Amino acid sequence: MKIVNVGNFDYKGGLKIFFHTARKLSHGLARLGHAVFDVSDRDLARQEALFGARKLGVGGANRLLLDICRNVEPDLVLLGHADVIRPGTLAEVRRMRPSVRIAQWNYDALYLPDNIRRIAAKLDVVDATLVTTAGAPMAALSRPGRIVAYMPNPVDAAMETGRSFAAEHEHDLFFGMRNPRNVRRWDGERITGDELARRLRDALPGLRLYLPGLEGAPPVYGMDYVRAIERSLMGLSLSQESDQPLYASDRMAHLTANGTLTFVDRATGFDTLYRDDELAFYASVPELIEKLRHYHRHPMEARAVAERGWARTHAMFDSRRVARYLLEQVFREPLSEGYEWPTETV
Repeated sequence: MKIVNVGNFDYKGGLKIFFHTARKLSHGLARLGHAVFDVSDRDLARQEALFGARKLGVGGANRLLLDICRNVEPDLVLLGHADVIRPGTLAEVRRMRPSVRIAQWNYDALYLPDNIRRIAAKLDVVDATLVTTAGAPMAALSRPGRIVAYMPNPVDAAMETGRSFAAEHEHDLFFGMRNPRNVRRWDGERITGDELARRLRDALPGLRLYLPGLEGAPPVYGMDYVRAIERSLMGLSLSQESDQPLYASDRMAHLTANGTLTFVDRATGFDTLYRDDELAFYASVPELIEKLRHYHRHPMEARAVAERGWARTHAMFDSRRVARYLLEQVFREPLSEGYEWPTETV
């Protein structure tokens, strides 16, 4: 089939986030045999505006998407965080091509009110919405006649090329944030990234910590980011809240798929998808600190767990497999296999 895939392809940023989910889904869909036409909505808006002001180019970007759909006659229009595209434009696409399916996916947390607002803006004009939080939180997005389903963060062996379990390590623990003012829940408190960095250093004086984006250090992007993960024995996946069903930032996918021993709060429920010898689960900050010390002292054990987690991640969340599942949900087809993650819709 023909698929117009609208999302952030980061041309303005010089592909510094080339491992973005939109591109992984594009790869997965193409490998399944579909013709995929990538549309970077933000870059279109900049292209259509005087002096590259994105907000001034929104109308032009929407008109161009209509032209693209008029020329391509897609079977599916897929949107990922495509906030530049207006609901009215999608309604016009459907008027032009009544048989088209339109779907959106979103990988941000459902406890963020602004994210709910962005998703809800298109709920009435899409056939399906896929989100990376499972279970009860999806109910807030339910609409009659529409599908809401869980979708795991995909990985791609052509992008996540690291093999930390077999590499030389410059760092013992990797944890990165783009904004040090962002908060995380830590031992019952909500603290900033910089405060989190301080507490990690205080608790783990013997570990070589690499904390890009924190304590005045710049964030890392592109292959520098991939190499930084590969050269770290361990990585911490820590979201703002840790009790959302099967929710994690896509950084968890980056860590596990690049072969780093990844620490995950057990409250996320990922222990239903991974065994304890594939990820490093913890249920409290003291347990996290103790396990970090343990694996620091036993690096060969850490490498073995990391390699099993790497293999499990690529087997479960390969971009082709996630893309196939997405199509099955959007087109309401019987699932082709027994996927490990929840597949119920609301």
